[in-house]
Amino acid sequence: MRLCFWLAVGATLTSCKKDEPEEISSEVQTEEDDLCGDGELNDDEVCDEGADNNADGHCLPDCSLNLDWTLQLGGEELAEAGVDGIATDAEAEFGSGSWRATPSEDTNSDGADKFELFVDPTMEDMELLGAMTLADIGRISYSTLKSEDGGGADFYLVIYTEPDGVEDQSIWYGYRLIAEPLYSQDLDAPADAWNSWSTDPGPNQLTFFDSENCGSFGFLPDQPTLSELQSGTIDWSLLTATGLQTSIDYSSEQIKYLSIQTGSPWESTFDGYIDTVQVVHANGNRVTFDLEP
Repeated sequence: MRLCFWLAVGATLTSCKKDEPEEISSEVQTEEDDLCGDGELNDDEVCDEGADNNADGHCLPDCSLNLDWTLQLGGEELAEAGVDGIATDAEAEFGSGSWRATPSEDTNSDGADKFELFVDPTMEDMELLGAMTLADIGRISYSTLKSEDGGGADFYLVIYTEPDGVEDQSIWYGYRLIAEPLYSQDLDAPADAWNSWSTDPGPNQLTFFDSENCGSFGFLPDQPTLSELQSGTIDWSLLTATGLQTSIDYSSEQIKYLSIQTGSPWESTFDGYIDTVQVVHANGNRVTFDLEP
């Protein structure tokens, strides 16, 4: 697995080819006028769990506003981040464009054709997310467009956890949880249409596998949902015949990266578009990555 680039809202770019982080500019739209504790009562001020409003209706100091940021990333950011793809206005699910994985076209000159976008929720200006465990993820979703239906290859989600010295699967990550769209519950993804994939219940609900412990790169019908991973220990031997007998509580694992990728076995033939990558914290804060030309 190759790790070279990752992006953060705000937008800080770090590259494995450079020693120091490089700052890049991008347009961020945010609704943060009504910060909790500013002395003004507003309908969208909400308290943290277990807190109450003061008698005057204003928030207590330990309350916070649920924020919703949209980060627009275009062709300049794609190139600076070293993502193997192109930014285009040929298709758009949100805004005026999207990013495309280009078959047999090594756009970043790294000798491969693998699309990889990494998001580090702890980096500078990612206050809406910040340090997160798996239990802190409220929802992750994104939209894709391709010429085949949802039963084949597509952009997939990967959650990497921080290595902690306990059953680490790599020197740079602990666990790797992968959600490929073709293993989604209630799969409904026609060809030549924008299809949304989400960790929430409903059509195209993403499910996850841990290849080191389940013994394969995906299986049906019992892959766990995000909610199931957050709800207790997982014994992969009870879910698939190739699974190891385990008792893993993923919910307390610290998130290192959230990533959208294409697969190495089919990266050179896959042609598709991706847009509207959204990460929602369990506290309600939301960051949307609007991929633009």
